[in-house]
Amino acid sequence: MIDIQLTDISLFAVSFTACIYCFVLSRRLKTLQNTKDGLGATIVAFSQSISDMSSSTKETNLRAKQIAQNLTTAIHAADASAIKIAALLEALDAKETHLTHNIAQATQDLDADLQGVVEEAKLYAHEISALLKQIKTIPVKARNSDNAATAHSARTAIIEHHDLF
Repeated sequence: MIDIQLTDISLFAVSFTACIYCFVLSRRLKTLQNTKDGLGATIVAFSQSISDMSSSTKETNLRAKQIAQNLTTAIHAADASAIKIAALLEALDAKETHLTHNIAQATQDLDADLQGVVEEAKLYAHEISALLKQIKTIPVKARNSDNAATAHSARTAIIEHHDLF
């Protein structure tokens, strides 16, 4: 009969355990390599995500360049508008200064003209007042002399003498 020793049993047990371990490891590797459920599927998904991110990044860069170009155009247009607005403001300030000067000059001219008219009106008022005093004294003289025709002719002579109308 065959003599079985303890070392043979332990060698058999280690070999059997190694076989079971290899079988389990083989199943796990097949699962990992499976492109539907395992690590292969994960790797495929990551590859697809990287591809999507790459194309998305390219699209974003293209859009950013277009937006930057549009912004540059808008900034140049705004700068040109700002220059035009500055020129218009300067022209407006010049017109305001010119108009202010013209208004001040017109006001001075009008004041001078009105002052002359007022002085002339004062002279006429004074002269009219003097004439009225003279006319008021004529009827008194006419009553004393009882000659109305003389009074009327005296009034007419005073008015014509001073040439009011």
